Amino acid sequence: MKKKCILLLCAVSALGGYAQETEWTIVTNGVKFVVTGEKTVGLKGLFEENKTKTLVVPATVKSEGVTYTVTSVESEALKWTELESVELPESVTVLKESAIYSNAYLKTVKLPAGLKTLEPYALASNEALNNLVIPAGVTEIPANCFFSNKSLTNLTIEGKYTSIGDGAFYKVPLTEIVIPESCKTIGDNAFQLCPELKKVTLPEGLERLEEGAFRQCRELTEVNLPSTLESIGEYAFLETALADVTIPAAVESIGSGAFAGTKIKAFSVAEGNKKYKALDGVLYTADGRVLTAYPTLGAEEYTVADGCLGIDAGAFESAVVKKVTLPETVRVLNDNAFSLSALAEINVPSSLRYFGSEVFAGTQLTSFTIPEGLTEVSVAMFAQCPELRSVTLPSTIDKVNSLAFVQCKSLTEIHCLGVRPPVLDYFDDYEHPFASVDLSKVTVSVPAGRLTEYKESDWGSKFTNFVDKEKGAFAYVSVTPANDSELEKIEAIEFVFPEAATVVKDAPTVEISEGMPSYGNEVKVNGWKAAVKAGNATTVVVTPSAPVALEEGHVYFVKLPAGFVKNAAGLLNEPVMLELSGTGSASIETVESANRCVTTFDGNFEVILSEVSDVEMYNASGMLLSRKVNADGVVTFTPQGRGLYIIRVVNSDKVETFKMMH
Repeated sequence: MKKKCILLLCAVSALGGYAQETEWTIVTNGVKFVVTGEKTVGLKGLFEENKTKTLVVPATVKSEGVTYTVTSVESEALKWTELESVELPESVTVLKESAIYSNAYLKTVKLPAGLKTLEPYALASNEALNNLVIPAGVTEIPANCFFSNKSLTNLTIEGKYTSIGDGAFYKVPLTEIVIPESCKTIGDNAFQLCPELKKVTLPEGLERLEEGAFRQCRELTEVNLPSTLESIGEYAFLETALADVTIPAAVESIGSGAFAGTKIKAFSVAEGNKKYKALDGVLYTADGRVLTAYPTLGAEEYTVADGCLGIDAGAFESAVVKKVTLPETVRVLNDNAFSLSALAEINVPSSLRYFGSEVFAGTQLTSFTIPEGLTEVSVAMFAQCPELRSVTLPSTIDKVNSLAFVQCKSLTEIHCLGVRPPVLDYFDDYEHPFASVDLSKVTVSVPAGRLTEYKESDWGSKFTNFVDKEKGAFAYVSVTPANDSELEKIEAIEFVFPEAATVVKDAPTVEISEGMPSYGNEVKVNGWKAAVKAGNATTVVVTPSAPVALEEGHVYFVKLPAGFVKNAAGLLNEPVMLELSGTGSASIETVESANRCVTTFDGNFEVILSEVSDVEMYNASGMLLSRKVNADGVVTFTPQGRGLYIIRVVNSDKVETFKMMH
């Protein structure tokens, strides 16, 4: 036997224990081992000249008269080799990250019965590996453990593992899997793109299916959702072949697009669920405020239930629905709400205040008028809409975001109603709001007399066909406070016009919402007064009946109506939307009572409790985001972005509710 020992540096602590600052490597028969302890080593790898097809790892190796036990396979030890089979000794207890990774010809790996730990990617990307037994001592399937083992049709997991990590079975061609009762969580994209998976048996005791858990398992027709399931993540069953789903009673949250692109015709909800309900097969939150999911193969025409405030993210994604009727109560259409659906017709109620990104991407809409009051065209809002020919932007739109109309190749008409050209927000040409659109075929119609403003703006650098056929307006020169201002209170809003102004309506209806305009709380003011400023005919001042306090850290949206001021030619003012940030003294508004302290600290919400309670955080649409059961002392929640949040403290039959802004 040829032996070679390379001693780089070995240090022994004052207490006699083993300490290692750099590697001590032992090489035998072209195989490298690294010393990991006083008498232990780990398999380190093969020398390049070692072209063996079969590797039987010994249980011990000797060097300098010392016998070392092989207890591990080190990170990337067997990577990109020509091995066809590997057998590990019973002494090995751990396969470290990417231990046996990306070996094109590796067909078999014999793991020892005493194996305890698999680290991420431990057995991943071995495309020829077709048979594997995971010993009973392994209690956790880590992230990407069997990632892209595209020939692994025979996999036996003997142990009672407690979790399945992110991407663990990505593209593994299993046809059926039974998950043990010990498993509580299935991670992000754990079974994504498993091409042959037809049936999954989920255990009682499973609590969470994370984002994309079974995403794009296109043969998956059968899965049971256990009664213990509490959370279904975003796109958990996206583009599977599921046709029948009952939401268990314990489910408290369902992520966007969880069942998009399936073959479901109707949803049902188990009796006793307090968070969700099914109305004629459509999934809503229990209070009816949010439409959570529409069945992919539901009816082609649908009328959203009265009282609904919002369409959740991905709710209609990939659905066959062609016509949707929204009630006047709907205020929010969240991200991807209708993306990739067959939607060709939808009404636009005046109540709408918010469109999420990609909300209509890939639909069959032919024309669309964005409602007045919205200030932005969201990112990729109409991306890849092949039939979209005409769009109208109201005067309140001040920004068109990146990719808003990308690849809308039928687009020929844009009607801009604002006297000020909206900002085209993009970083590079490929992100331009109208990227991959033949702009030489598009006519931009602008308000009368505003051709110069549009041609000299960024619109003029891309578009060539302008006409001024839209109704003109009396545009102000400046407004105080300006948009994006920070102030303690609103005492007056002052407009300066380019010529003498006349007040048409001296008591205009001014709307103020705290939080996003889509779902913020209305700030009530007992009337507003509009008047031309004494001695200055070009200035109009709008004042509230009493100063409106703006709390520190809170965001407010102020909407002034169109038509309360005119010029000598009879042109009326446009509606105005201002976003203001408060700098006044912070406070907490308690909806029901004030027996608990809720405050903000370091970007988080802190709930200070005097007794054991359940504490919950909801978004403004009423969706449960986080819950702490039997909490005591201080509970900390991390908000998921700017906006309004609801904190509920539940103790026995007493409920306290707090509104918090982030």
